[in-house]
Amino acid sequence: MATALARTIHPLAGCLLAAFMAATFPALSQEQMPEPVLKWFAALGAVDRPAFVELISEDAVIALKDLGVEQTRDEFIAALDEWERTTRDAVILSRLVEIGEGEAVVEVCYRFSQNEQFNVETFFHSADQITGSVQESRGPVCEGF
Repeated sequence: MATALARTIHPLAGCLLAAFMAATFPALSQEQMPEPVLKWFAALGAVDRPAFVELISEDAVIALKDLGVEQTRDEFIAALDEWERTTRDAVILSRLVEIGEGEAVVEVCYRFSQNEQFNVETFFHSADQITGSVQESRGPVCEGF
């Protein structure tokens, strides 16, 4: 929400926020990316519903902060129909910026044919499943990807 307000106030605000995030969260090695998070992005790129059924725990909550939406695993998978329809040519780039016990923070650039979206996404995971996710937009510019 604050990012949307910042874009309204001044077009450079999104760029400044992206630069701040890059300085605040220096990227870690991609080899450190937890396996469930790697599988998430592979399944998202392929729109692989069966992979998400196995990957996301039954009691997981996926929070799309900017939309004010929280989805269960089944709601998230059902929403993949719309994702697939609208993102056929999307390129998804990700970089790990913070890792902790059962948690990973990832900067994500979604490049679509007409625009791009920069997100910061926090994944909660067990050894082999995503137990929750919080996705927040940081603006329409993917600095440094």
